[in-house]
Amino acid sequence: MSVAANLSSRGRLSSSYEVRFSQRLGWMYVAVQGIFFGIPILLLVATSLRQYELGQPTGGYTLANYATVLTSSTFLPALLRSVTLSLLIAVVSVILALATVLGSWRFARRTIRDAILLTCAVMFFAGIIPRVSATAFLLSANGPFGTIWQTVAPWSDGSLLYSTGGVILASLPLVIPLGIIALHVARHNVPASYVDAGADLGAGWLVVQRRVVLPLMRPGVIVAFLVAFILSLGDVVVVDLVGGSQIYTAALSIIDYTKIDDWGSAAAAAVVALAVVVTAVGGATWLLLRSL
Repeated sequence: MSVAANLSSRGRLSSSYEVRFSQRLGWMYVAVQGIFFGIPILLLVATSLRQYELGQPTGGYTLANYATVLTSSTFLPALLRSVTLSLLIAVVSVILALATVLGSWRFARRTIRDAILLTCAVMFFAGIIPRVSATAFLLSANGPFGTIWQTVAPWSDGSLLYSTGGVILASLPLVIPLGIIALHVARHNVPASYVDAGADLGAGWLVVQRRVVLPLMRPGVIVAFLVAFILSLGDVVVVDLVGGSQIYTAALSIIDYTKIDDWGSAAAAAVVALAVVVTAVGGATWLLLRSL
């Protein structure tokens, strides 16, 4: 009895320690989110409610900045263009990443799949500006893509720069690796017995992917789409280097406000763009909960 009581006491102590450790981790997570996310958002909202002259706040709190931004002839069209571009980039990136993941699981060995994941991880350490600059050269009239485009469309100048298509093509190398990682994890979590059962019942590979694999990968698809959408919505580098003055987005509009020291309008425009992101995250969360 003494041995059993001793083991039971140790089990209770271990369980109590795990509970306290989990609680501390939870509070640490809340503190980190508050410091690096909550406080900056509160400061952003507070700034959006003040008017500025020569970079200095004047007067009390007001909604005038929101009225200025929402009635502007440039910001709302720029925001609509940003959302449209981000949706297109997210859709194309998910399709290409999904084809890569499913194709690698179908035709490639595990070592090849691991090499693809390693390549996607290494791309995180590569600078964004050099990668985008290299893509801009590929899309220029002297680059290979520009040469191909000039052959396909001889009426054009042969350059894909400063166009919506160029921005989409230049954004894909930045977001596809993230999509591949998310979708690979989702595909890895699909039980092999489900796939084997579908094959045993006589279903072809495409039918198994459509009826078994893809429904189980839905959370990964949602995450890959959301990440691509958010990153594209706030992107400045691709739009500036590839889009130029022809593609004017919400992020560039915010930068233009800061150039004239209109920090209130810049913050108000950022809050409006943030509301779009929060809406996207809320919709993705609802879809994720439904898919569980």
